[in-house]
Amino acid sequence: MASLTVFVDDAVRGDFPPVCARTGGPATEIATIRVPVARPSSAVWLLVLLGPVGWLILLILLGGGHQQEFLTVQLPYSQESKDKFLTRRKDRNVAIVAGIVLAALSLALLPVAASPVWFLPAAIVFAVAAWRHWQMNHDDVAITLDGSRRWVTLTRVADEFADAVRSRGQRSLED
Repeated sequence: MASLTVFVDDAVRGDFPPVCARTGGPATEIATIRVPVARPSSAVWLLVLLGPVGWLILLILLGGGHQQEFLTVQLPYSQESKDKFLTRRKDRNVAIVAGIVLAALSLALLPVAASPVWFLPAAIVFAVAAWRHWQMNHDDVAITLDGSRRWVTLTRVADEFADAVRSRGQRSLED
């Protein structure tokens, strides 16, 4: 896997060679990816330690996504890469719904059979959802915008894609 820094206009327009950014094979699709430009500090997660008041503040801070600025990038993808991502997203969403249903059933059974073991299936399903979510984010191309807002860094791209972009003579920091 390679890393590549390109001019922001090229990334937004999707001005890339027809090589899949993930596999390096021929690209058949253009994937539109929205990434947040400015994320809250990691220190905001310390609010969890404050209990319910901190949780409420954390939800307010993280839930303010409509105020957040996004960068929309267009990358060439193969049908295989797109299908893999969509399958993982579907699996994650099904696991989340199943976890909510199992948790609700567990809550309903709690007065009848007061045992926390009823929450174990829901916890397992939520763990599967978290694993699929991690796979979606960790195995895909990472996109970051630099401080000057002129350069976009694409990390975890296929070597063939990085070589094709460089050989095409596009504007990049490496030039």
